[in-house]
Amino acid sequence: MGGFSLFFDQNQNMKTILALFFAALSGSLFAQNYYVSTTGNDSNPGTQAQPWRTIQHAANTVGAGSTVYIMAGTYTETVWVNVSGSAGNYITFTHFGSDVVTIDGGSTGTQTVLFTISGQNYLIVDGLHFTNATGNFSSGIYITNGASHIQIKNNQISNIHFSNNPNDPVTSSTNVNPLVVYNQNGSTACTDILIQNNQIFDCRTGFSEALTLNGNVDGFEVSGNTVHDITNIGIDLAGGYGVSNNSATDMARNGTVKGNVVYNCVSSYAVSAGIYVDGGQNIIVERNTSYANGRGFEVGAEQAGHTTTGITVRDNIAWQNQGAGIGIGGYDYPNTGKVTNSQVLNNSFYDNNKNNTWVGELLVEYSENCTIKNNIFYGKNTQRMMIVTRLNSTGLTINYNQYYHPDGATLMKVDYEGAVYTGFSAYQSGAGQDAQSAFGDPLFANTATPDLNIQSGSPAINAGDPAFVAGAGETDFAGNARVVGSGVDLGAYEFQMALPVEFADFSIYRAGEAVKLVWVTAAEINNRGFDIQRQTPAGSFQNIGFVAARAHPGTYVFSDSNPASGINYYRIKQTDYDGQVHFSPILAFYFDSPEPVFFPNPTDGHLFVQSASGTGTFVVRDISGAVVARAHKPAADLNLTPLSPGIYWVEWQIGVRHGVVRVIRQ
Repeated sequence: MGGFSLFFDQNQNMKTILALFFAALSGSLFAQNYYVSTTGNDSNPGTQAQPWRTIQHAANTVGAGSTVYIMAGTYTETVWVNVSGSAGNYITFTHFGSDVVTIDGGSTGTQTVLFTISGQNYLIVDGLHFTNATGNFSSGIYITNGASHIQIKNNQISNIHFSNNPNDPVTSSTNVNPLVVYNQNGSTACTDILIQNNQIFDCRTGFSEALTLNGNVDGFEVSGNTVHDITNIGIDLAGGYGVSNNSATDMARNGTVKGNVVYNCVSSYAVSAGIYVDGGQNIIVERNTSYANGRGFEVGAEQAGHTTTGITVRDNIAWQNQGAGIGIGGYDYPNTGKVTNSQVLNNSFYDNNKNNTWVGELLVEYSENCTIKNNIFYGKNTQRMMIVTRLNSTGLTINYNQYYHPDGATLMKVDYEGAVYTGFSAYQSGAGQDAQSAFGDPLFANTATPDLNIQSGSPAINAGDPAFVAGAGETDFAGNARVVGSGVDLGAYEFQMALPVEFADFSIYRAGEAVKLVWVTAAEINNRGFDIQRQTPAGSFQNIGFVAARAHPGTYVFSDSNPASGINYYRIKQTDYDGQVHFSPILAFYFDSPEPVFFPNPTDGHLFVQSASGTGTFVVRDISGAVVARAHKPAADLNLTPLSPGIYWVEWQIGVRHGVVRVIRQ
């Protein structure tokens, strides 16, 4: 490993310095690469020239920070991992070079679990193919017993079947899980779970799902996966099933499900949504695509007495699913659970309900205090049914949506708690919902492909709830700014109109006892000026100052001399002479934070460091433990733009304080 410099205060105790130094480096210094080959031998040393024969031997042997390179071939074995990495020193199981590696269960017809992680930590499984595990309760990858800091990425999982006979009947007792986090340990959660860029396909799962998180799972990201051709649900975030031995922790929670593509997940015996939150809590489902499934998205709670809560479904698209574009609520409450305090925001639903059943584009069953806003519902079913609600939800808000059916507003139907309304205006007045919503063609870019971008002139542009504020880090489906223009657009896409002011940069930093905001404009037309707005967690955005526009683009500066202690959110509100307003991105600043704060995280490469004081030493390591960047500077920012997308660890020391933080480079 190459040398590098660490800088310390000369008054510090040298023993403390050395202890910190070796604690930071110990895992990386002793990390090794090991090799496995179908022509190897487990009595070999595991080098490239003399590789091991089995993956299991590696999973029994290697230490923190090691990488196990598996050479090309088919490995007919099941692997149980018996080693753990450590913070900043993951153990990685991956293919060698461009080799194709297959772990094959041999289609035995008996329960087969190809790769088990039980109670181990800091592991990466990258770029392998798991296949042919047949027999009831089989799995491709199985994570359990409080295993944490686990990354499952770039793998393929296929042909995981509950039996070898494709004609065998399906019952509630026939189940397989191609990729599952299933934690029965009620006191130790599976946490920091990353499931990213995998493909799961061609699996007969019986009454189970392709990708499942169930039991005591707290803190996860499921992103960029492709799931298709499954005989039931695609992705499931479950809870309330008695998996965890502690009912208070018996649910997947505090996670994100984003950027996944799910299709052809269809069952003849179940609803089979592409993405289903069934008992999960505090989960964001965003920027996903669900098509040709039994249902697009579903937020429900199948288990009586259980509550699904805190779910946000935003910026997704769903098209040509057999049932509704989205369903929300407990389907047979009180015999099932219920859904509370959840939101369906800024999604685009097109030509769902292909089976022409009585569900429409939107199905609402029993829920409490749920909101459905800023969506586009474009139906084409022959019943002209757009919305069905039943079971008398309480605190339900449906508003600021765009509806369209080619047969026209007067023939559109809504079944609202058993009262069937024909005509959009009849529904508005009769049901007391959607007062600020509209009926009309949203002008999707292409309804044949389809492409659900909206075109210039769409009635969805700037038609969202005026009180809408984008969530932290939220973008539209395409990754663009969620608000462009005077208000948020309806649907998953934000129309990217040319703005009178183009922000080239916006940054904030501490200047003594003040917070300084600096923004740069690349172009200005018809610009009156900028209101500087600040928000604290307990309040809303308030104006704290105004900077008048100049005659030409350039750099603007504003100092907030009275920031709140703790977190402050800032944004710039730009106003045209004609009254139109536009907003900058929202930036967060921690004033007088006792520890340095690294943001945004994930980052596009510009990682800002906020600390109350002091010059810091920063060492950036990749997942193998290798140093890829370092700096000794006042805490301000770290430039990670030269680094490839992935997960990195930043070791920091400012004065006598030190620590390690995990950073995702997008």
